[in-house]
Amino acid sequence: MSRRNRSTLFGLSRDVEQRLVWVVAGLAALGAALAGTEATGTRLWDELLAALLGAAFVLAAVRGPRWISIPAATLGAALAPDLTWTAVGALALVLAVGATLLDNRSALLEAGAGALAVQGLLRLAPVGFFGLPSLLAGIMIAVALWFGYRSMREQHRRAINWAAIVVVFLTALIATLGGLMILGARTDVESGIEAARSGLSAARGGQPDEVVAELEGAARSLANADDQVSGALTQPLRLIPIAAQHHRAITTAVSQGRALATQASRATINADISSISMSAGGVDLGALRAMQPDLEDTASLLEGAIVEIDDVRTGWLVPHIDTRLADLNDEMSDVVPEARVAADAARVVPGLLGADGPRRYFVAFGSPSESRELGGFVGSWALIEFDDGDIDLVEAGRVRDLYELTRSNPELPLNDYPAWYLGTAFPQQWPQNITSSPQLSTVANAARQLFDGLGGGSIDGFVYLDGYVLGDLLELSGPIRLDALEDRLTPGNADDFFFDQQYRVTDRDELKTDLGDVFNAAFDQLLDRELPGPERLGRVLGPSARQGRLQVATFDDDENAFLRSVRLQRVFGISRSATDTLAVIQRNASASKLDLYLHRDITYDVTVDESGLLTGTVTIDVSSQVPDDAPEYVLGTNDPGVSQPLISVYTPHDVTAARLDGQPVEVRQSAEFGLWRNEVTVTLDPGESRVLQFDLDGSVNTENPFSLYLWHQPLVNADSVTVDVTQAGRSEWTERLVLEETTVISPPSG
Repeated sequence: MSRRNRSTLFGLSRDVEQRLVWVVAGLAALGAALAGTEATGTRLWDELLAALLGAAFVLAAVRGPRWISIPAATLGAALAPDLTWTAVGALALVLAVGATLLDNRSALLEAGAGALAVQGLLRLAPVGFFGLPSLLAGIMIAVALWFGYRSMREQHRRAINWAAIVVVFLTALIATLGGLMILGARTDVESGIEAARSGLSAARGGQPDEVVAELEGAARSLANADDQVSGALTQPLRLIPIAAQHHRAITTAVSQGRALATQASRATINADISSISMSAGGVDLGALRAMQPDLEDTASLLEGAIVEIDDVRTGWLVPHIDTRLADLNDEMSDVVPEARVAADAARVVPGLLGADGPRRYFVAFGSPSESRELGGFVGSWALIEFDDGDIDLVEAGRVRDLYELTRSNPELPLNDYPAWYLGTAFPQQWPQNITSSPQLSTVANAARQLFDGLGGGSIDGFVYLDGYVLGDLLELSGPIRLDALEDRLTPGNADDFFFDQQYRVTDRDELKTDLGDVFNAAFDQLLDRELPGPERLGRVLGPSARQGRLQVATFDDDENAFLRSVRLQRVFGISRSATDTLAVIQRNASASKLDLYLHRDITYDVTVDESGLLTGTVTIDVSSQVPDDAPEYVLGTNDPGVSQPLISVYTPHDVTAARLDGQPVEVRQSAEFGLWRNEVTVTLDPGESRVLQFDLDGSVNTENPFSLYLWHQPLVNADSVTVDVTQAGRSEWTERLVLEETTVISPPSG
């Protein structure tokens, strides 16, 4: 019998065994192609490369030393992603060891061991640093191929040598040409990015002409760069591992930047938000609605670009490029909320301004000198109407003008409101107390029911503003004249007038009438002027909105979501943005304006153990700093000069004890808005300070460091707050601030 026809371990001839080896190599190639490797990120090419590696490993295992598959099978079994591939690796190891122990070589057995071993290598579980599994698999495959290469006949090695030379030459040529094209685009990329940044800055500054010029320049530069990095000479880079990932990252970033700059430029031209302003008492809602598609496309494009760029960021990128992509994504993420708000504004604002029918808003003017939970006692009001963008002042007056209406309307349903609100504030009897809840939606719903029929119609929305906001409006309307004042009321003297001088006017009856006319006068002047666009309106009114001094609510969920996004609506209750929540809220119970002189220093000492159990103490040092020349009207009539704030601490935790000046004190407790309301009455003589303390027991989630959502009540004087935190397993920290708006307090970085 000839050597060729001699039977093998399985009783097969050598010819048959060699054919079966090629079959096994083909099956290994198929399995490798299905491994999902991403050498370049181009699917078909990656599958072809994996298939070639799989087949080459099998042939090398047959040609090389009999032990060659043992380390590969061991690694595949040890780092298998699941039990199935652990079993495959173990079987490969058994076959490889068996082939090594045989007296005579079995090509078929070695091929089977190699085929199974290479499957495991191409499916290693992620361990260690990024790329470690690929590195280990690459080393194993390279060792096998090297030994297989050394065992080949001379003519076969020469053929492989020439093939390697050709591959190296082509790779170098592709990398050189593609790299030069990408480097050549760098200037355009940098110019485009800088122009886009300048355009964004101009947009925030309300300079539409400059925005268009900069964005058009950015689009041109990035278009040139995109043409270069996506050209024919760079496409072969997609076939080279690692270079392919860099090419994809760069082309994606540039193409997304080009699309964004082009769309943003078009949106700025076709959807110039800054041109939307009120003139002759109206807003062009048609123009605003026409902007919505472009603004929506811009926001969606930004959101999509962030996802696209994030997808091409892999561990194969060099740090410089990965950092630039991360910075680009951060910059776009910063812009997305603004773009989304602009798109939502174009969609929602027309409805708010009466595009779908007349909309009536009850405007409550709060006076924080006589505090209520939302901010201040309501002394006067106005009813305004929007009809297809046109605005009209329907009616305005003092709060006493509403008594007959509110008391004749159906009673407020008990189940729809906190018990304290109806049982103590009595807004139906005393509509000036309608703001006796920190929750805007509660107040708005009460206004809708209590003021139904006002001006002959229903209420479609509620607006709260105080004297600080009236001062802001004067910056838009211009100064107004009051008969009770020698000088005109201006933004410069408005705060002093509303919170001091008005109470020193001798003829209070005359002033009350004039105060009711303050908004009317400003409103009339606003109708005769062309108001600035949204950018300046935001700069003028934004601080008051963030402080809760200007709040708006309707009875439509979509509209309210938009109002919340632009900080015109606050939601009271437990925050999901922090591990703990605290609100210190007061209400004036002395029928005076003495809250003008109340000052509060608040300290929250809190300790959290390893299990999340919390103990804390809220200390409120409240002082009545009444000046000697305080106006008589401010002091009140029942007990002049004596302040009597009802101070409530809202917390998710149990109050175990309360003390006033170190002595136990009665606490009135109720559940509101997912929190416990704990209220104590404090009485202060002029110049007196008192200390109110609440001891708390509760728990917090310890997955993240302790943080505190601290609610801001818009009073005359801002609170001074100190938060001292001790959390087991984490460092102690202290935060001190003047609380001017609702905020989240977190541990200091580092």
